[in-house]
Amino acid sequence: MLITKRGKAIARLSSATAPKKPIDAHALRQVTDTQHNRTDESFMRRVRDGARC
Repeated sequence: MLITKRGKAIARLSSATAPKKPIDAHALRQVTDTQHNRTDESFMRRVRDGARC
């Protein structure tokens, strides 16, 4: 489908090219478990101090 404005093409609507792959929950959990969860206030203090420079 082509959308026109004053006779000129401005947009083309088409179907999605490929379906999305399902997320592997086990693999995602392994990746996120290895990341450090830094929600402590010292982390936020360093971020604020770094922004002030």
